Amino acid sequence: MADVAPTIGGFVHDPRHAFSYEVRPSPALDGELRAVAHALEAAGLLAPGAATAPRFHPHLTLLRAAVADQAAAHAAAAALTAAGPEAAFTSVGVFGSGRIVHVQPRDRESLDAARAQLLSLIDDDLLDPLALDRELTPHVTLAYAVPEPHRAAARAQVEAALPLTGSWGTLEVWSLDERPTRLVAQVPLGTDG
Repeated sequence: MADVAPTIGGFVHDPRHAFSYEVRPSPALDGELRAVAHALEAAGLLAPGAATAPRFHPHLTLLRAAVADQAAAHAAAAALTAAGPEAAFTSVGVFGSGRIVHVQPRDRESLDAARAQLLSLIDDDLLDPLALDRELTPHVTLAYAVPEPHRAAARAQVEAALPLTGSWGTLEVWSLDERPTRLVAQVPLGTDG
């Protein structure tokens, strides 16, 4: 029988998931993304409080790792800035048969450059295996646990709100092994306000 990592709250506890490297939108774009999520809730397509829960922070996860590497975070931020920190969300996508609704950026060159920096500077044995096994699907989740009867309407409402444009604000590293999660590194990028 293969070794299985212990689970915490139904999730596999793996030290390679301890830190999350994320790109956060600028304050202006964050407000636009949150407004779309709030509209879903106001329309009754999400459970009350889903769009205002403390854990809801629009972000794009580049990868997870066992370490919070400051040099890697700064290199990734530099690559993102050099390739252009603009963000334009022009399409909607879903995971889990429509249970999770997200928006996808039109251009991913800068995100791919930032992720490549992280992958080149953090040892493979410290990376979440998914970071090595598959290509990044860049997205910002706007709705979790959309009830089955509301999935088509939620997707359509998000699609009607597009495009959303602005810029990325920061590259951040979060400790996920703590509750509440804790910000351990933050590198500013170009902002739109």
